[in-house]
Amino acid sequence: MTSYLVTCEHASNKVPKEYARPFSSGEAKKLLTTHAGYDIGAAHVATCLAPQLNAPLFLGGMSRLLIDLNRSLHHPRVFSTRSASLSAKLREQLVVSYEEYRAEVLDALEQRKPCVFHLSIHSFTPIWKGVPRSTDIGLLYDPKREGETAWAKRVQRRLREQSGLTIHRNAPYRGYADGFTTALRAKFSQRRYLGVEIEVNQKLIATKADQERMARLLLSSFDPL
Repeated sequence: MTSYLVTCEHASNKVPKEYARPFSSGEAKKLLTTHAGYDIGAAHVATCLAPQLNAPLFLGGMSRLLIDLNRSLHHPRVFSTRSASLSAKLREQLVVSYEEYRAEVLDALEQRKPCVFHLSIHSFTPIWKGVPRSTDIGLLYDPKREGETAWAKRVQRRLREQSGLTIHRNAPYRGYADGFTTALRAKFSQRRYLGVEIEVNQKLIATKADQERMARLLLSSFDPL
């Protein structure tokens, strides 16, 4: 039997006061309210999904402009250009927070057996570099994992049938690129762990009502518990 686990790495645009200096200007404060600061709408979608799936929920507690919980520590952009200006001590503190978040998720995963299905909820900006994106919902997974591939195909078909939205697999990003699900796949076989990132176009989740509607739509496409 499969159990679910729900996370949202880019849930928050908060900047704790000890890290506030690089974000004190009006420009930086405005940046925090945009997609650069967090995944707009994703946290509430995740919060609505988790109890319906009887799943533990983990929400990132600070802006990805400080440290990106969905990137490996060796990734060149795990720190933004703004947080890179912080002292070495403060960056070390951010790494501790990063590791604590990942350790909590890992601990919950290890306690849920025999197989855990991890849903990592994200959102993306409707326009990228001046070009509108055609994707409404993206299902990001590793094609080498049969369970993830089969799940993504089923959910894609159901979402299309139920909503008429444009549902893409491994778009607008690749599910096997650097990320938290990729890191967890390296630790567990697919008999023990399956992970999919769900990317939702922010134009569809602009309000709480929209976010709750999206959670219901996603739930209706999942396999029965």
